[in-house]
Amino acid sequence: MEGSDEIRDPRVFRWVETGVSGLARPREWDATAIVEVGALAGWEVAELEFRIVADGTVVGDVPPEAVSALTGELSLEPPYAVRAVRQTDREWAVAALRLESEQVELPAGIEALSLEIAVPPEGETMFLVDGEILSEAPGGRAGEAFDELERLGRERFQAFVARADRVGDGRWELTVDPL
Repeated sequence: MEGSDEIRDPRVFRWVETGVSGLARPREWDATAIVEVGALAGWEVAELEFRIVADGTVVGDVPPEAVSALTGELSLEPPYAVRAVRQTDREWAVAALRLESEQVELPAGIEALSLEIAVPPEGETMFLVDGEILSEAPGGRAGEAFDELERLGRERFQAFVARADRVGDGRWELTVDPL
C-alpha cells in the first residue's frame, strides 16, 4: 500500500502515548487515604509530618486528638511515618510509609526530639539535631548518643543514615537506612 503512513511490520517500534508503556514509578507510600479531620478545622497548618513508633507513641508536632482520624484509614501496624496535606478546611490527604525500626536506649537528659547521623561512603560525617545540621561533632551526652548511633549503623551498613526519635527520657526509636 504505497503512500500510506501506516506501518504494517509489527516488529517496528511505534510511538505510543505517554504513560501507556514503560516502567511504573516505584511506589512511594505503603498506604494512602483521604480523611475528614474535624479536630484540625480552623488550623492554619497546611501539612503535618509525624511518626507512629512500635509501641504506639506519636513522635512529631500533631495534636493528639487528630491522630486517630488521620491514621484510622491507613490500616498499617506501627512503626510508620505519616505525611498529611490539607485539601479543604476539614479534608486531608494522608500517606504512610512503613519503617524498619527498633527501640534503643541512649543517654538520658538529651533535649532534642530527633538525632541523625549520616555516614557517607566518602566524605565527612554529618550530625543533625532536630533537623538542624551541626557544624561539628557534639560533646557530652549528645556526643555519646551519636557514638552509639554510629556504632549501631555500622553493624548494618558501611554508609548509612541512622535516625533516633525520642519516645521518652532515654528511650528512642531507631531507623537505619543505607546510603
